[in-house]
Amino acid sequence: MKLSPALPGWMFDEAGELSFKLFGEITVVYHNKSGKNLLGGLPSRYEVELKDRAGGGIEFVVGGVIGGELATKIRKVDVVSIDAYFD
Repeated sequence: MKLSPALPGWMFDEAGELSFKLFGEITVVYHNKSGKNLLGGLPSRYEVELKDRAGGGIEFVVGGVIGGELATKIRKVDVVSIDAYFD
């Protein structure tokens, strides 16, 4: 799974963040401190907060793709939030 937004820089707030709900439940926050346009690029890293029933805690993913079991947990909505960092 990957998040590859095509968003102009002006859509981010003064902190360089933009948020939305994935599947109506998972809070996703894009972090873009540079304010640059995001045109289909992949994040440099993710932080995924798991729900308590899934063991809780935060999973850290380096790179632009979330794979395996963690991707399955996202599809099953067993996560609370995803923070994607575009450095």
